[in-house]
Amino acid sequence: MPRADGDLAPKTAWELEAERARERAEAETTWTEKGTSREMVAAALTPTSPSERKTRGTRKAASDALAARVAGDAPKPQV
Repeated sequence: MPRADGDLAPKTAWELEAERARERAEAETTWTEKGTSREMVAAALTPTSPSERKTRGTRKAASDALAARVAGDAPKPQV
């Protein structure tokens, strides 16, 4: 099976480590940049209106709400 990088010559462990270190250094971002990107993601995912901020209930609350809705739609006995 061919290697992903297309190189057919085998590499030693230190050559692989040096190559990976080079790739990490090229792709490295500073802590400030990482923090800024985290803040941007958090801001994008944070709801802005109060109705959007309302937290989703528990499974029990959802089950109770569904049961109440079904019970409300059910025919009532005539007294």
